[in-house]
Amino acid sequence: MFSIWLTLGVVFLAVLAMTLTRLGPDLILLGCLTILLVAGIVLVKAAVAGFSNEGLMTVGVLFVIAAGLSRPARWGMWSRGFWAYRNPGRPPSCA
Repeated sequence: MFSIWLTLGVVFLAVLAMTLTRLGPDLILLGCLTILLVAGIVLVKAAVAGFSNEGLMTVGVLFVIAAGLSRPARWGMWSRGFWAYRNPGRPPSCA
């Protein structure tokens, strides 16, 4: 009976935290998972079982690629051409 109430309380706090705070949902849900792991409601094997999924790893890699492309200093080399980084301040017609 305790596990039901604790789980419902953790879910309620997670929803409350996601609506009222500026914390990311990944941090909030990881904290909720940690609480349920420490309480013994969720087993470690069940908690990490999803990380063996190939689709999850693909999405994780795409997040890394998207973060790299969203930085203008990194992407600028390809969008404006490599020449601008070799000779900053002089246009290509003066070379």
